[in-house]
Amino acid sequence: MDFDTPSTSDGTTPKEKKRQLFFFGMGLYAAIFFINLIFLISYESSPSQLGDVRILAPVITVVFTIGDTAFLRAMCRKQYSQYPEVLEKWPVNIPEYPTWLYSVYLVLSFAVSAFLLSRL
Repeated sequence: MDFDTPSTSDGTTPKEKKRQLFFFGMGLYAAIFFINLIFLISYESSPSQLGDVRILAPVITVVFTIGDTAFLRAMCRKQYSQYPEVLEKWPVNIPEYPTWLYSVYLVLSFAVSAFLLSRL
């Protein structure tokens, strides 16, 4: 008998797993935004030679966005394989949580990256 897996007969994801998955994804995409904020602060408050690191902001934003999305979906395939509804939408489908916040963090990250890129 396996005590680690929940026994749901309708195939829906339990609330605790939904909450964990939502905040894990939120942490991944928020980290990209905060990395971009660090680049912006370093650009605004440092000498010009150190401020040249801002060229890395768009590269890191794109690479981390692709990497985080791939990691999140791979983790869902492995950890939540008994809940196929999680992978119905991009990046994940968590019906009771506002996953559009992931997109807000990404848009803000790309906006900061575009600002830093325009200052080259």
